[in-house]
Amino acid sequence: MDISHLLVGGPIAFAVISIIVGDRWSPTASNVLNVITVIATAVAFGLIHQGRLPLSIDTVSLLFVAMTTLTVTAVLAVSKSNTLRFSRFAALVFLTQMGLNLAFLQNSALWFYIGWEISLIPALLLVFGWGGLGRKAVGMKFLLYTVAGSLGMLASVLYLFSQAGTTDWTLLSNTLLPASVQMIAFFGFFIAFAVKIPIFPFHNWQADTYSESNLPTAMLLSAAFSKLGLYGIYRLVTAVAPDITPVVAPFVIGLCLVGAIYGAILAFSQSNIKRVIAFSSMSHLNLVAAGFFAGRTLGVSGALLQSVAHVGVAIGLWWVVGILKSRFGHTRLHELPGGIVNENRWFTAAFFIIVMASMAVPLTSGFPGELLIIQGIVHRGVLFGILAAIPMILGAVYMLRTYQAVMLGDRMDSTSTVQLSFVDYVLGTGVVAYIFIIGLYPQLIFRLLTLN
Repeated sequence: MDISHLLVGGPIAFAVISIIVGDRWSPTASNVLNVITVIATAVAFGLIHQGRLPLSIDTVSLLFVAMTTLTVTAVLAVSKSNTLRFSRFAALVFLTQMGLNLAFLQNSALWFYIGWEISLIPALLLVFGWGGLGRKAVGMKFLLYTVAGSLGMLASVLYLFSQAGTTDWTLLSNTLLPASVQMIAFFGFFIAFAVKIPIFPFHNWQADTYSESNLPTAMLLSAAFSKLGLYGIYRLVTAVAPDITPVVAPFVIGLCLVGAIYGAILAFSQSNIKRVIAFSSMSHLNLVAAGFFAGRTLGVSGALLQSVAHVGVAIGLWWVVGILKSRFGHTRLHELPGGIVNENRWFTAAFFIIVMASMAVPLTSGFPGELLIIQGIVHRGVLFGILAAIPMILGAVYMLRTYQAVMLGDRMDSTSTVQLSFVDYVLGTGVVAYIFIIGLYPQLIFRLLTLN
C-alpha cells in the first residue's frame, strides 16, 4: 500500500467515522481526521522527490490533490457546528474529496471517469440537502448538465479503448493515434470538461448552483470541484489529442476568451455577491483553460499556477461572503449598508488583499499566472492577447465596485459590528499569507512541478 491509497481510502474511512460519532462530535472529529489527509499530502510530495511513489503519479496529480486538500480543510473550518445533520454533511464532503483524489491519482482515463462520477454524487447531495429554497430546481439543472457532459466523456473513453487498446494517459501520449480518432475523442472529453469548469456556453448551471448552495458547498464547488475540468483539459491536451489540439486551439481559445469576457460582464451586472463570485470564477477559469490550449510552456505553466492561485482567492471570497451573511443576514449587494471599514479594520484589509489577488495585482497570487497565460496566448495572435487582457480590466471594475459597496461609506448600523471568530482570523490570515507567498515566490509551485 502506498500513500495514494491513504489519500483515496482515508476520506472513505473519515466519512464512516463521521457518521458513527454523530452530529455532536462530528465537527471536532472531521477537522481532526482531515489533519491526516493534510499530512499525507505533504508526505506524498516528499516521497515523489525520493522516487518512492508509483510512476503513475506525477507532480501535476499531487498538485491538484493538494488543492483539494486545502479546499476541504477550509470547507470544514467554515462549516458551522450547528449545521443540520452535520455528520452526514461532513461525510459527503469527505466522499467528494475521495472521488476527486481518485480522479487525480489514477493514470487512466477510465479511472478518471470513475472518480469524476463518484465525486458528482455526494456533491449533488450537498446541494439538494443543504441548499436554499430553490435547491431542487438548480440541483436538477446541475445534474442534467453534468450527466450530459459525462456521457460524452464515457463515449470517448470507450472509443479510445476500442482504438488504442488502453486508456492509460502515459501510453496514450506515446501512441500515434490517427487524427480522426483524436478528433472524435477530443470533442467527447472537451464537452465534459467545458461543463465542469464551466466554459462558455456550458455555464448556465453554475451561478444558480453557487447561489442556492450553502457557503461550504459553494466553496467546495468553486475551489475544488471545478479543478476536475482543468485537470482533464491538461491531460486531454498532453495525452489524448496532442496532434489535434494545435488545429482546434484557435477556436477553443477564442471560445474561452469570449467566456472570460462574458463572465466578467455578467459579474458586473449582478446584485448578489454570491453570483458575482460565481461569474468571476467562470471568467478566471475560462482564461486558465485558454492557457492550456496556448500550446506553449508559458501558457501551460501559467494555467497550472493560476489554478493554484484561484483556490486561495475562491476560498477567501467565500469566507468573506460567510462573514457578511452572518453580519447582515443576506448577500444582496445593493441592500448592504456598507461602512464595515469602521467596524473591523483587519477584516477590511484582508478583504482588500483578496480583491487585489482577484484583480491580478502584482505581488499577489493572481498576477504571475495570468501574466504567463497572456504571454502564452499572445503567441497565438496579438488579437488573442488583447482579448485576454480585457477580463483583467473588467475584473478590476466589478471587484472594486463590490468592495466599495460592502466595506466603504459611513457606518449605517451602530447596534452591532462584524464579529470574527478565532477560526475566521486563522483562515483569513492563512488566505492572505497564501496570496503573498504565491505572488512573491511562484517558483515554489514550479519547483513542486519538477520534483519528478
